[in-house]
Amino acid sequence: MARRLNTRHSELCRQKIQVTQLVNRLMGHIEGKVDLSNSQVNSIKILLDKSLPSLSDVKTEHVSQGITFNLKLDESVTDVANQEEEDQE
Repeated sequence: MARRLNTRHSELCRQKIQVTQLVNRLMGHIEGKVDLSNSQVNSIKILLDKSLPSLSDVKTEHVSQGITFNLKLDESVTDVANQEEEDQE
């Protein structure tokens, strides 16, 4: 049998499967298919906090630069604008 390229692959897959099972269990509880006690829900929450990144802890910083728009107007557009100015006078 050939040696695996990534030896941690099976470990990572196992962790992902366990997380998926925990999420499915919580979803079943939300949908009313599975009854969980408060301690079970809290335990699942603690395990998920350790295995999944919390999105509320992510800090994003955006540095924006000035944007310049160069618009090229057709002569017909400028003619219409000039006619409107003349009509208003």
